[in-house]
Amino acid sequence: MIDELLQKDIVIFGAGSLSRNLPVTYPEIFDSLKICAVVDNDRRIVGNELFGMKISGPEILNRVRKDTIFILIASSYVQEISRQLQQMGFE
Repeated sequence: MIDELLQKDIVIFGAGSLSRNLPVTYPEIFDSLKICAVVDNDRRIVGNELFGMKISGPEILNRVRKDTIFILIASSYVQEISRQLQQMGFE
């Protein structure tokens, strides 16, 4: 899984405390990740910044080639987000 993470552009789904702690929790790989977007379902934080980029709503995922990204779910709502992504056509 780590090899796949390092080869693809990364979308972090979830902009809460789990994602904010990624650099501290996984410092050995975080700096090697090619993070291209941070998305969240919470409209109150969409537009804020995390990791130097604006947080977007998940609808931006409809504009990317699904085979070019790896979505890292950094949220306690893993099951709900997984279902949402499946409904959007992600495996």
